[in-house]
Amino acid sequence: MDFSNKVVVITGASSGIGEASAIEFSKRKSSVVLVARRKENLVSVAKNLTKYGNEVLVCQCDVSEWQEVEQMSRTVLDKFGKIDVLVNNAGFAIYGSVLELKVEEIESQMETNYFGMVYAIKAFLPSKRSFSCRKFWPSRHCIVLRIKICYAWILRGFVSRIKRNWYRYYCS
Repeated sequence: MDFSNKVVVITGASSGIGEASAIEFSKRKSSVVLVARRKENLVSVAKNLTKYGNEVLVCQCDVSEWQEVEQMSRTVLDKFGKIDVLVNNAGFAIYGSVLELKVEEIESQMETNYFGMVYAIKAFLPSKRSFSCRKFWPSRHCIVLRIKICYAWILRGFVSRIKRNWYRYYCS
């Protein structure tokens, strides 16, 4: 697939798989939006991407906070007018048995790993004025990727609901 001149938003882009994804999309001449909580790490990743000659936007954002995701999406859409690829990579693991873990730790993980993904999808879900209904699902315009698949079944239900609602409200 040709990713040149595509706008790619990557959450969890400050290290690991997110950083590696940013490098790969940059090599393919995509405009890359780096999203994570730690701005200093994002700036470091952005500096490493300059050698590829693509456009890079740094957005400090905690994806577990809806208002921050909403603001980040406005910043991205104001600058680029669209996104083509959303890599929902933000997340973290917690270790220990259910008996050892505090409820607050589990909630924090769900807020980032699940709701962060939901918030990003919701924030970037295209309006009917921007996309034709026939091309939206499966989409050539907005690919939603999820690196960590432990929430795949939850996401599947969420995406099915989006799909049903999209057709009901925008394509009838």
